[in-house]
Amino acid sequence: IILVAWYAFVLAPFHPNELMPAGHLTVAVLDVGQGDGIVIRFPNERVLVIDTGPAHLMRAAPGPVTAFLMRQHVGHVDALVLTHLHADHIGGAGELLHHVSIDTVFHSGERVSDDRVRALDSLIAALHVPVRRLANGSMLALDSSTRIYVLHPDTTIVGHAGTIADGNLNDGSVVLKIQYGATSILFS
Repeated sequence: IILVAWYAFVLAPFHPNELMPAGHLTVAVLDVGQGDGIVIRFPNERVLVIDTGPAHLMRAAPGPVTAFLMRQHVGHVDALVLTHLHADHIGGAGELLHHVSIDTVFHSGERVSDDRVRALDSLIAALHVPVRRLANGSMLALDSSTRIYVLHPDTTIVGHAGTIADGNLNDGSVVLKIQYGATSILFS
C-alpha cells in the first residue's frame, strides 16, 4: 500500500506513475483546503475518487483533485463517491466531470434544494453518468483483492426521499472502509 499526501503547491514535473504505480493500492489524500479530496488507485488500476473538495478559486488552473489526476495521466475514474452535499466536498465535482470520464457517481441519497446541487445533478444527467445510492451494508466492487464496505448512512438517517433525519447533511455522510489484505482504512 502506498499512501500519498499531495499538496496543491507541489507542481514540479515527475514521472506519471511515480505516485500511483500499477499493481499497488495507492491512496492519495490531497490538500484541497477545507473539505476532502481523496484518490484511490487499486492494484487492477481502477480509480475511485472520494469527494472533490471545494470549487477551485482560480478558474485558469484546475483544482487539486483534477490537477492530480491530470498529472498522473488518469483520464478515467471508475467511481466518484460524493460523501455529502456540502460545497467543500462536492464543489470540484463539475470540473472533474468536465476533465475525466466517470463510470458511476455514488452518494448517500441526500437531496437539498440548492442551485449548486441542481447544477451538478443536471451536468451528471447531461453526461449520462449513472448515479447510485449507497447505504450501510452495501459494497463497491472495484478490485478483486480489495473489499470496499459502506458503513453509513442507513435509511433511518437518510430517508428514501433524501431527507436527513435531523437536517444536518454531515450526519448523512457516506462512510467507507477499505480492506486490503491485513490493512484496513476508514474514510469517514
